[in-house]
Amino acid sequence: ANHCFAPNTTYGVSPDGQHFQLSWDTSGDVRKPGGATATTPSAGDEVLICYGERMPNALLMLHYGFLDPENPNDRVPIELMIPGARKIRMGSVARAGKALDDAGDRRAAWAAQNMMQMADPSEAGNAAGDAACTGEMRAVADAQVAGFATTIEEDEALLAGA
Repeated sequence: ANHCFAPNTTYGVSPDGQHFQLSWDTSGDVRKPGGATATTPSAGDEVLICYGERMPNALLMLHYGFLDPENPNDRVPIELMIPGARKIRMGSVARAGKALDDAGDRRAAWAAQNMMQMADPSEAGNAAGDAACTGEMRAVADAQVAGFATTIEEDEALLAGA
């Protein structure tokens, strides 16, 4: 069975504890023609299970030797960094993300996209509050980066030499 975050099979131990069993269930498989139906497998159907529905790519690589480019768990945990980050207004994040994308900074635009998930949609704050919140997040991120054993430049040089 192969890994997928939208599996068509569940697995586990039988109720009597005597057997390992796979149960075919395509109800969540959006790739099946005809929509969501729980059918029996046909010859040639790929069996998909989820190796860990909360596993980030780092753990998938460590335990199974692959990365999933569509992994929903590979996100920057901004809310864990600063719980008050919900104070920043969604409109400010959207404008910053667009400006970053227009400037060609795809990684920063991606980070802004992720932050949209936790930004305040009410627009109740103000620019000063947005700036203060952004400054707090920047300080936390800078402190975390400062704790790394190597700099980004050293990492890139090591990768270039590999």
